[in-house]
Amino acid sequence: MINIRRNCFETNSSSMHSLVVSKIVKPYTKEELALGYSDWEKEKDRDFDLWHWYDSGDMYFERGPFQVLREPVDKLRYYVAYTLGNYKKPSKAEIKRIQDFIMKQTGITDRKKIILSKEDKEYVKPKKYRKNTNYGWVSSNDSGEDPMHYVHTHQISMEELILNPKYTIIVDGDESRLFKSLFEAGIIDAENLDDISSGADFWNDSDITFYDTALYNKDEAELKSWIDEAINPVIKNIVFRFEFVESDENDKDNHDDDEEIHKLIKDLIDYAKSLKADIKSVYCAYTYSDKNRITMNDLKDLDLSMYDKVEIENHDDERW
Repeated sequence: MINIRRNCFETNSSSMHSLVVSKIVKPYTKEELALGYSDWEKEKDRDFDLWHWYDSGDMYFERGPFQVLREPVDKLRYYVAYTLGNYKKPSKAEIKRIQDFIMKQTGITDRKKIILSKEDKEYVKPKKYRKNTNYGWVSSNDSGEDPMHYVHTHQISMEELILNPKYTIIVDGDESRLFKSLFEAGIIDAENLDDISSGADFWNDSDITFYDTALYNKDEAELKSWIDEAINPVIKNIVFRFEFVESDENDKDNHDDDEEIHKLIKDLIDYAKSLKADIKSVYCAYTYSDKNRITMNDLKDLDLSMYDKVEIENHDDERW
């Protein structure tokens, strides 16, 4: 059966945040589970202030600096910034739920001692927003693969995400791709991971992608060498992308009707599967046109039986 995914897209976001699910787990200490709130801090009667937890001194998670958020308090900072931040107007119930969690973990009894936000006098916002109250900021790739999207789709609770040491959040950017470099250097062994939800372009969207121009202009040996170089444990798909173009006002043409190209693609799919048995073959039709959208009806005359998935990318999709 062909799995059809409509309105797929690529993003040019430069923030690449990932959620790593590890098989090898180092248990948290008592203090880590108490979100680092030690007896000494209780005696000093200090506030539980997420904004000044350590040297970073803020709650902004963008393309940098590179961060590995393993400890519960660090994952809590990210969770608060994502759930309450980005200059949204969080509900009192959302704030109370997080405060209750912190009070349970730390033993704090005075809710006023828990500081999740700060007054942001430097940021000028339109009047329609609430007064300069800042709960932080998470600039993720919005690709459907960012950490919190993974958390929501896998129905992982706040408590599970923060208190289970198998979950680690990575903050990275596509200018440096430090997280990817750790894999390539062999410092991180992908075999020790149960799953990874990566940001845009982490492993080129976990795909090996061939555009129609490459298929027409390169020989088979060269294309197979690309597969050899690109294959790694977290690659999920081998994608063949064909641009739909307008031949006249009412018609769209694709360039996927050549028997030799069909044979070449089948050979490449077979070769990729011989190297990684679970890799999926994907046919992707895309257009740069802002006028005529591609629909599944445009693909009805194509033989797509060799592919496991079919994708459509329209240039004017909201999330392009």
